[in-house]
Amino acid sequence: IATLFVVDFMIITFFTILFTFINSNKKKGIIKKSIVIILLFLFTQLFWILPFIHYTKNVSGDIINSQINRSITSGVIDLEARDQDALNSAKLFTRTIIEKEGEEYVFPRADEYAKYDFFNIVGLIPVFFSIILLIFGIIKKRKLHIILPLLTFIIWFIIKNVNPPLGILYTWAQEYIPLFKQVFRWASSKTGNVYLLLLSISAPIGFIYIIDFLSSFLNKT
Repeated sequence: IATLFVVDFMIITFFTILFTFINSNKKKGIIKKSIVIILLFLFTQLFWILPFIHYTKNVSGDIINSQINRSITSGVIDLEARDQDALNSAKLFTRTIIEKEGEEYVFPRADEYAKYDFFNIVGLIPVFFSIILLIFGIIKKRKLHIILPLLTFIIWFIIKNVNPPLGILYTWAQEYIPLFKQVFRWASSKTGNVYLLLLSISAPIGFIYIIDFLSSFLNKT
């Protein structure tokens, strides 16, 4: 799926630079090494990227303006706007979870996850620790621990669609950036896994910060 590749490529690029920075002893060679890795990755994908560029250049306008694409796009955007409020997006209660196979939800306990306050609290625990990571990252001036939760926030902002807060920015991007509207018409399907990945990294680090902070009182430091 070409639009999904756009999202994946941005994430792969970020983590390539990130891990090159972490594992490189010579900081001056980070950019050069990152570029080599990214170009190598792109080179292995040329078998479909080049035909896709040719295809996009010649017929993508017809597809975007086609009746079926316009109807599907507007329908998906409307459903995303209805379902993905700030809270649902934060706890990753997305359309992917509430889809059905026959009479059953893909996620069997979807109704309970939506209904009970207990699951709202549990679902937001990783978000809480990610915010803690941002706070400690700022206090300790650790760039990596600032970047990770900020990226998580950006992905959450995309998932929540046109809903508050600052939903007007999402609406503006849809109106004036055609690629944005095309790639993120079903935002949760494109970025849900990225959001989960970033939470899985940032929340445990935030949890470690909290444990370390509380243990300092026991050690009287």
